[in-house]
Amino acid sequence: MLTMILALAACPADTADTATTDTNADADTDTDTDTDTGDCIASTETCNGADDDCDGEVDEAGSTAENNYYADADHDGYGDTADSVAACAAPGGYVADHTDCDDAQGEVHPGQSEVANDGHDNDCDPLTVAGVNVYDAFSPTANPFGDWSLGYSTGADGAGFTAFSGYAEFDASVDFWAVGGSGEPRVYRNHTAVDWTYASVTFAASSIILHPGPAGEYAVLRWTAPASTRCEVDVSFDGRDSTSTAVAAYVAGALLTAGDVSGFGSTLPVRGSFSVDAGDTVDFTVGPNGNYNFDSTGLEGTLACL
Repeated sequence: MLTMILALAACPADTADTATTDTNADADTDTDTDTDTGDCIASTETCNGADDDCDGEVDEAGSTAENNYYADADHDGYGDTADSVAACAAPGGYVADHTDCDDAQGEVHPGQSEVANDGHDNDCDPLTVAGVNVYDAFSPTANPFGDWSLGYSTGADGAGFTAFSGYAEFDASVDFWAVGGSGEPRVYRNHTAVDWTYASVTFAASSIILHPGPAGEYAVLRWTAPASTRCEVDVSFDGRDSTSTAVAAYVAGALLTAGDVSGFGSTLPVRGSFSVDAGDTVDFTVGPNGNYNFDSTGLEGTLACL
């Protein structure tokens, strides 16, 4: 009997692809559009929303084309360049922008309006400052008023400064601070929009006027820095009477500008930039230059600090 042995030939197994382009008709088990289970062996994870290296993770740490993201601790939308992570997408609490200059202050970031003399670089631009008119140092209800004080000193540098304790109205247009509300030295204010004249003195509209005392006292307008900061000053002393006064500006006791104002309309400008530490003072002083009579001296302009 003839026995017939039938041999079945085995089909060759598919070979796993090592390229990302599949050439074998296998199932797409990793659902990456390539139908070979070995199609990711040589792949590198890339930030593209796919599991390029077939490890079950998508866009994990170390992927190519990652971006840097920056901690936004104050939640103002601007991050801290000193605290960053690399990732395909921003983790919670991180943002793409790294231009915040103070990540502990939500009101400090690029584009913010600069606030005068608050000790913060509100817009993160150290070249931008906002000025306060020295006229705004005068308040009829309080002295000191904010960071400003009106008073007198025994020296041109503000030494021995004493704040005035008394407020009074000179008339409907002009009021002043003095010791106990009378006598001199004084700091006056014309709170109207027009010049006001009394005897030989003319108080300029919306201005501050300083008058020294009979015992050599200097009338002082003082600003005290609330924080370490940088400032610019642009003010002018000007004679408001037949004035002959010694005027000066000091920063933390160091001379910035000094000179004399002699006669009505005579001026001495004070301009400059400087840095101060918290608690430092900027003093604008007017003292007698011989006789203290007829020594009303105006002060106008701005002090601008971060």
